[in-house]
Parts: sequence; C-alpha cells; structure tokens
Amino acid sequence: MKETDVHSLILEKTDEIERDDLRNFINEILRFERSKLDRENYQYSDEYRELIEEHIEETQEQGDE
Repeated sequence: MKETDVHSLILEKTDEIERDDLRNFINEILRFERSKLDRENYQYSDEYRELIEEHIEETQEQGDE
C-alpha cells in the first residue's frame, strides 16, 4: 500500500456519502492524514492505527455474519 492509499474498506464507507463535495472533502482529508501515518513523530499515528484496525475488524466480522 502506498503511503497515500486509504484502505478500501474505509473508502467503501465514504462512497456511501451522497453529497459529492462532502465525500471528496473527507477522502482528501483521509489521503492527507494517511500520508503522515508512517512518520515516526506523528502525534496521532497510534490512535489512527488503532481506529483503522478496529474498523477493519468490525467490517470483517459483519461480513462473516
């Protein structure tokens, strides 16, 4: 995954947003923040990683049902 790529499961959720301007804005923020996650001193990287992992797990569990 490139450092600017946002996980496809997250993008699936943002694709559900009907307003184009809002969806594009959120996707732009996600790409911007994703590019910073790998930085060693990035303040929120651990919290973001945990949130992403939780979201992925929840989504996968819902898919298994």
